[in-house]
This record gives sequence, structure tokens and C-alpha cells, in this order.
Amino acid sequence: MTELSYEKIRDIQRRERKEASLAAINSDFYPSLAALVKTMEKQYTENPDTEKLREKENMLKLAKQLFDQREQKILLKAMRAIRAGRKLDENLTPEEKKFYDTLTKALENNRDMFEKTIHGQQITKKMPKTLLNETAHKVVLVRVLKEIPCFVGSDSTEYGPYKQNSMVKLPEKEAELMLKRNLVEKM
Repeated sequence: MTELSYEKIRDIQRRERKEASLAAINSDFYPSLAALVKTMEKQYTENPDTEKLREKENMLKLAKQLFDQREQKILLKAMRAIRAGRKLDENLTPEEKKFYDTLTKALENNRDMFEKTIHGQQITKKMPKTLLNETAHKVVLVRVLKEIPCFVGSDSTEYGPYKQNSMVKLPEKEAELMLKRNLVEKM
């Protein structure tokens, strides 16, 4: 695992701010950052000193700025990749690669929906389950008490129709709404 320090993080953050594209960082950056935070917390616990606390807070602030810069660049990179029709996933950590892949899938789905809409095709395609699981906060298993017609959820995804007594997974928000209307019961 790469050993990080405040100075190394500051150097990476400076490069990230200067460069238009994603700066190259080690693939184990985030686990190394977590180890550094743990070490700093341990040092502060063993010797509660305002200087150590300030160092930790400054390092966390710097890490957050770096994360925000990289997140913005990854979002723009995903949009450029979809428009260009090719993957642009260099200089991503494994964690960032998952985020990038989720973004590109969502953008591809959105572009597909747009193309179908402008060509007068009815949109009945449901969001892929893998994307739903990655983007939904929480999915709830419910049993349908009364038939539920097809509906569009708060995430703009089409759900249903569902037959009475069927078991289905719904995002928590939609499941709560159906529970209040006595249309489903939690399992």
C-alpha cells in the first residue's frame, strides 16, 4: 500500500487543479487515504493535541477538495465518452472506475431514451437491474396485495404492472408510498 502524507496529498491536489485531465494517482489511493486517517485518529487519541487535530482536519479538507475535483472531471469524462462513442477510463482508481461505469451506463440509457422519443417510439425499456441496484439508495422486497398498474417512479424508471400476491423489489421511496396505500406489504 502506498504511504501517504499531508504533503503527498497536497502535491496530488495541486496537480489535479493544474491539469485539465485526471492526474495519475496510485490505484490504492483511497485505501491509503483511509489508512492515513486511521493513523492520524490513533495519534490524536493517544495524545490529544490541538495541533494534531488541526493537521487531521486540514488533511481531510484537502482530501475532500481533491475528491471533488476528481469527481467533476470523471463526470465530464463520462459525458465526453458517451458523445464520442468510446471509453475514456484512464487514470481512474478502482473506486472511480465503478463510478465512471455507472455514469456511462446512465448516460447511455438516457441517450437511448431520447433517440426513441424523438423518433416516436414508445419507451417501455426498464432500467437494467444492475444499474438500479447501484443507483438506488435501498431496495425493499414487498408482496403485492392488490394489482398495481404500470407507473413511473420518482427516479423516472417504469415499474410494473404487478399482479396480486407477486413478490417484487421496489426502491424504498416507491415501496413506502405503496405501503401507505395498502397496495403492498413488506417481506
